[in-house]
Amino acid sequence: MLHLLNGKYDPFQPFLTYGVLESSGVVLEQHKPSELLCSVVHSYLQVTTTKPTRYTVVPDGMEAFYISSCGVIISGIQESAFDLNLSKPGQYFGIRFFPGGLQCLFDITPSSISSKLMDATHVCNGNEKLDLHNQIYQHSDFNTRIKFCDKWLSQKFKPYQPSKFDLVLFEIYQTYGNISVGELADKVSLSSRHLNRIVQSYTGLNTKALIQIIRIQFVCKIAWRSDSSTSELALDLGYFDQSHLLNDYKKRIRTNPSGLLSHLMSDFYNNSN
Repeated sequence: MLHLLNGKYDPFQPFLTYGVLESSGVVLEQHKPSELLCSVVHSYLQVTTTKPTRYTVVPDGMEAFYISSCGVIISGIQESAFDLNLSKPGQYFGIRFFPGGLQCLFDITPSSISSKLMDATHVCNGNEKLDLHNQIYQHSDFNTRIKFCDKWLSQKFKPYQPSKFDLVLFEIYQTYGNISVGELADKVSLSSRHLNRIVQSYTGLNTKALIQIIRIQFVCKIAWRSDSSTSELALDLGYFDQSHLLNDYKKRIRTNPSGLLSHLMSDFYNNSN
């Protein structure tokens, strides 16, 4: 069931849109995982840079491995935008996991990594896990790296048992996060306290934070592609007024909708000089 639910959710990252990539001279490659893993792994990606680049990541409810030739950084579900500094030209590899996906593959407690970026040496045990970057960079071709990761992760995949968390995700996804904690608890027939325990066990976050992250994802995507004013967007997206939308946006994205593009483009301009 998780496969079907996660298949409905496509996270949005403005850095990975065509216009930003083209202006920055960054080449992006993406690929879906094998059928076995598609319920927990969203995608593999690789960016190739020709100059130092700042990669701004907006919160999307995903966990991730950010891999360079120097090591592996593990990202829990982030509550606000952050920057990855790709300090040297070259290839950078990544694996994006759906909410709760890491638990199906690794012995990692979500609360230990939520809202954090951690070196894998501080999270994982075992030489194989810590040596992942060396094994990946033994292969120069993106498709070969994908095949290696698919095989490696498939060996770690734990049979998945459907849970209440599936239903929680479904309700959040289908409402685009425009739902209160109380309404969500009623939808999945749980008390708000029990609901919160379940969400925390899978994500390390409380229910309200997860809902807000999915909602701001949708807002970010619509605002990025829309020419409407923020007051019009606020009404269309279910906010009481413009100020509520801007407060949520700034809390999670660290700027206003029009400022995000300026932030990305100014980074690339400054890095090119």
